Amino acid sequence: MLLEELQSDAVLSWAASEETLKGFMSRATRLRENAEDAVVLGIETSCDDTAVAVLRGDGAILGQDVASQHELHEEWGGVVPSIALEAHKRNIERTYLNALDAAGLTIDDVDLVAVTVGPGLEICLRVGTNFAKGLCQQEGIPFMAVHHLEAHCLMARHSHRQGGFPLPG
Repeated sequence: MLLEELQSDAVLSWAASEETLKGFMSRATRLRENAEDAVVLGIETSCDDTAVAVLRGDGAILGQDVASQHELHEEWGGVVPSIALEAHKRNIERTYLNALDAAGLTIDDVDLVAVTVGPGLEICLRVGTNFAKGLCQQEGIPFMAVHHLEAHCLMARHSHRQGGFPLPG
C-alpha cells in the first residue's frame, strides 16, 4: 500500500536523488512564474473526513474526493479520535487517487501539495501530513503547510474575488 511505502524510513529520510531535486526545482519555477495555472493537490484530515482536492492556482476545482466518516461515528454521538485515525489510514490513498482521476491528471502534473497541519485532531492531522510529506519527498514536489482556520478565512476572501488568491512566490 502506498501509505506504508510513503511513511517508510527510506522515503522519509530525505535522500533525494538528482532527478527528484530537478523535479522539485522545475515545479517551484512553474509556481513562481505562473501561479494561476499551477496545479495544487490539497489534503485535509483535521477531524473525521478524508478529503483531497486538485485545484488550479486560480482556485478552479479540477477534481475532488471525500471519504465521509459520519456513519462510523454516529452511534457514539460524536467523533472518536481512534476510529477517525484508522479510517483516515484506510481512506487516504484511495481518496488521493480518486481526486487525481476526477481531475484527469497524474501526480506528475501536480506543482504543489498543500496539507492541513492544524488545528484539528493531532492523530488525524498526522495521517494527512505524513502522506503529503512522503509524497512530496518521493515525487520532488514542493510542500505547503496550511493552517485550517486561516484556510477557511482565505476561502471566504477567494469566493468574493477580492484580490488575488495567495500562493507561495
